[in-house]
Amino acid sequence: MAPRRGGGGGGGGGISVSSCPGAFKDSAYTNSIPYFVDYVLFFVFDIAILIAIFKTRKNYSNSKKLLGWALILSVLFNIIGYALLIIATVLRECYVGSYESYYSWAVAYGVFFNIANYLLLVVVVLFVNSHLRAPLGGSTTVYKVFYGVVLAFMGLMTAPKLGISAYNSWVSSQTYSSRSVTFIREPYYNFVIAYTVFYLLSILGAGALMLSSISQLKKRGTPTHGLIGWAAFLISSLFVVYVFLLADSAILVSDTFPSRQVYIAFAYVPDFFSAMALVAIICIAKHRSLQNWANQQDQPAPSMYPNPVVYQAGPNGGALYTNNKAAPMAQQQPVYAQMGTVPQQQQQFQYANQTNGQPYYYQQQPQQQHPMYTNGTPVNVNMGSQAPELVQNK
Repeated sequence: MAPRRGGGGGGGGGISVSSCPGAFKDSAYTNSIPYFVDYVLFFVFDIAILIAIFKTRKNYSNSKKLLGWALILSVLFNIIGYALLIIATVLRECYVGSYESYYSWAVAYGVFFNIANYLLLVVVVLFVNSHLRAPLGGSTTVYKVFYGVVLAFMGLMTAPKLGISAYNSWVSSQTYSSRSVTFIREPYYNFVIAYTVFYLLSILGAGALMLSSISQLKKRGTPTHGLIGWAAFLISSLFVVYVFLLADSAILVSDTFPSRQVYIAFAYVPDFFSAMALVAIICIAKHRSLQNWANQQDQPAPSMYPNPVVYQAGPNGGALYTNNKAAPMAQQQPVYAQMGTVPQQQQQFQYANQTNGQPYYYQQQPQQQHPMYTNGTPVNVNMGSQAPELVQNK
């Protein structure tokens, strides 16, 4: 987050010394050390967050969309902004450069902080909700309309806020060299208040959609233990941040001057809860319920043929089907075979007729061939008793 009250007076008009004997003294012309500690502390914390993002992306494949380009750029721009702010503060405290040069740095780090804040809103509104909607079949039309309207509107408001902020910082750098330029003070403060209110409403709307998605996941039997807690923590953290920013803007408009302790609180509290919001996003990205769903999606659908079936010729010319494993040969399949042809002999046998003395003959008929089923063992081809056909020799 960009510093709200950390800026202050300046140094001694281009004086350059090799040491900083009066650095970080509580005076009207220097920055007290609590502000500088705030800058360094959350600069280091954002670097740790960026490392955690890449580790989570590597270990949890389902988190890559949520922890994608928008969040990475948001954290990276915060790091760059803090780095520029630290450099500018050290140069000013050591009286390196002029009073105006500090605000030249302010133009640069103000741009990075403003873009980072908008990208964080993109992550919360679009990517977190899309991540939660993935197991439910994706975002519905209502969700998509909400994403587009909110982000387009806040993007249009971010552009003039960034521009006016940069202009005021540039005016501060030109105060002593050109008296013709003036600040955009009251309109800017009122615009910042409006921007902060709409930012708060966007966060609350995104939070309502998150809770709705988690409730639907729970109804479908998806274990959501802890998920609703992290979503609530994310929204609560950002709510605290922008409530403090809203109060800070109201103080500027009212021209009141709180104590230094209040100013320090307005520096630490928003920065701390902004960092906690990033932690909550990482925890949502790697939550086990969404990761389990992603693992199930990665598994191939069950096949009717779990192993490939290969046609092979059997040992007796028959067909065998195997799944690339050794086919068991202990139990042989029956093989249809037609046995050899029985000789078609016609033999006549003579019997004496006891009544009239005339001989009777019977003729053996040709044997009808019958197919035999065998499993390869010898088969007795004797078909049993053959019924003779009696004929009378006339």
